[in-house]
Amino acid sequence: MTNTELVLNALAEISTTEISKATNPQGITEATDVTIQGGNIARNARESLEKQIGRSYYPH
Repeated sequence: MTNTELVLNALAEISTTEISKATNPQGITEATDVTIQGGNIARNARESLEKQIGRSYYPH
């Protein structure tokens, strides 16, 4: 895993944890929604990085 991948993964995990603390999800559905929100934060960061560097970070 590259440093960027590690940082984006950590961002997703930390974001999910903080959202969970703030919203106190009840049940699997709410917990899943929180997990998706945390992942979206990391995805937005990755997409912003890709826009700045002018290429996709992950090879497809």
